[in-house]
Amino acid sequence: MTIAWTPPSVTQVSPEDGIPAGGQTVTITGSGFTGATAVHFGTKAATSVTVVSDTEITAVPPAGTGRVDVTVKGPGGTSATSAADAYTYLGNGSVLGWGSDDFGELGNGQSDNFYDLPVGVDLPSGTTATASAMGAYTGYALTSAHTVLAWGYGGNGELGDGTTNGSTIPVAVELPAGTTATAIAGGGLAGYALTSTGAMYAWGYNGYDGLGDGSTASSDVPVKVTLPAGTTVTGLAAGKYMAYARTSAGPVLAWGSNSVGELGNGGTTSSSTPVPVTLPAGTTVTGIAGSAETGYAITSSGSVLAWGWGG
Repeated sequence: MTIAWTPPSVTQVSPEDGIPAGGQTVTITGSGFTGATAVHFGTKAATSVTVVSDTEITAVPPAGTGRVDVTVKGPGGTSATSAADAYTYLGNGSVLGWGSDDFGELGNGQSDNFYDLPVGVDLPSGTTATASAMGAYTGYALTSAHTVLAWGYGGNGELGDGTTNGSTIPVAVELPAGTTATAIAGGGLAGYALTSTGAMYAWGYNGYDGLGDGSTASSDVPVKVTLPAGTTVTGLAAGKYMAYARTSAGPVLAWGSNSVGELGNGGTTSSSTPVPVTLPAGTTVTGIAGSAETGYAITSSGSVLAWGWGG
C-alpha cells in the first residue's frame, strides 16, 4: 500500500515574536506534522524540534532578524507560506516582557498566562519605544514621538485612556494636547510622566494620595501633580503608593503614602501634594528610585541614601 503524503500546513505560531538571539520555545500549530523532519525560521533551521502530535510542534528558533516565515518540512513536502506562519525577531525600540500575564500586563494580546522567556509587547506599527516602566499589573512605554502607551490592568484608571477597562495591547495615555513626555514611571496602581517643561502628570489609583494633585480621587486620565511654584522636575520615580521628583534646584519631593516614612520628611502622615524629603545639609542628588515602601537617592559623592520601610 502506498501512503499519499500531503504537505504540512501551519496555522499559528505562538509567541509570534522573540529576541534576536533566538532560544525561546515556540509552539507551531497546524496539520500534517506526523513525520516532520525539519522546521525553518526563514532560511535558518530551528535549533531544536519536537513533534508533539500531528497538529503541534515545538521548536527553538535560531538567531535572526526581521520578519520570517516558519515552515515545516515533512514527507509530503514543505508547508506553504502565509500570514499565519509569521515570526518576528524584535529589533531596537521594542519592549519585551516576561513572567505573569494575569491581566494582560505583557501587552502581547494574551492574558491569564505566564511566560518564562521574553515576549514582545504588541506596540502599534511604526512605534519606537525609548523607555519602559512597570506598575503592579500595568506596563508603560515612552515612545520616540514623546507619547506614552499603557497596557494591562486598568480598573482604577491605570491606563490613563479615559476608561477603567484593561487592555492586553498598548493604548495611548491621554496626556493633554501638546504635551511632550520625556520620562515615565510606574507606581503600584498609578502611572507618571515627566514633560519637557518640567511638569509632572499622574493617573490611576489615588486612595493614598499618590497622584499628588491635592485630592484623594482616582483618575482615568492624567492630572497635573501640584508642584511648588517655580519647581522644575528633572527626574521621577515611584513606589507602591507614593512618588518622587528630583528637581533642578536640588531638593527631592515626595507625596502619597507615608505610614512607614516613605516620604522621608521625618513624619508618618501622608501628603496629597509634594513635600521635601529631609536630606542631609549640602546633599546634591543625582538620581532617585522607589521600591514598594522605600525611597532612595544617589548623591554626587557616590553615596546612596534611603528612607521608609527597613524591615
